Amino acid sequence: MNVSPFKGAEDFINAKGAIYSFADSPGFLYAMTILSAAIMVYLVVKAYLIKHS
Repeated sequence: MNVSPFKGAEDFINAKGAIYSFADSPGFLYAMTILSAAIMVYLVVKAYLIKHS
């Protein structure tokens, strides 16, 4: 899976403006957002349980 918007290093070096690496794969972005949220919730719950045990 090549999600890079650039064909080579030259395109990357000469890029103007913001670089959106995963703009062409919204499913990947949704999956990473859900995974990040799940990890955050897990860590908050574990911290709460450790403090109150």
